[in-house]
Amino acid sequence: MAFRVLSLPEELPQAEACFRRLPQAGPYHDPRYVAFLGAYYGERALYAGEVGEAGGIGYPFLLRPASGGPLPGDGQEDREIIGSWYYGGPLAWGNGDSLREGFWAGFSAWARQQGVVTQFIRFDPNLRNHEGWPTDSPSP
Repeated sequence: MAFRVLSLPEELPQAEACFRRLPQAGPYHDPRYVAFLGAYYGERALYAGEVGEAGGIGYPFLLRPASGGPLPGDGQEDREIIGSWYYGGPLAWGNGDSLREGFWAGFSAWARQQGVVTQFIRFDPNLRNHEGWPTDSPSP
């Protein structure tokens, strides 16, 4: 599976196929959990994934209108991404580390097309899945 953003629950089987390959994924990475959150909060539940020959990446999240409303003068509805409640963020397995740059480029392009102006990710400190991902903030 090349980089894709899957709608939940409509494309749940494809998202679950990616999720089942995540070796240490917890319940907050489960696409069924994110689909439940989306339905409960009335927000769009999505699952970004990329699977290569020997690894991949999975990232469940919610897409919603930005809290502050549209930015002045652009005329577009601005959106924000929030990761799965509690612990989430993208997870890589196998040679997923080598896929990160392409995944992030594809995800960033998709987000721009959707009018995303901000993203909030709650990485899992136990899985240390924050390591290796780009950041806009300086390291401590």
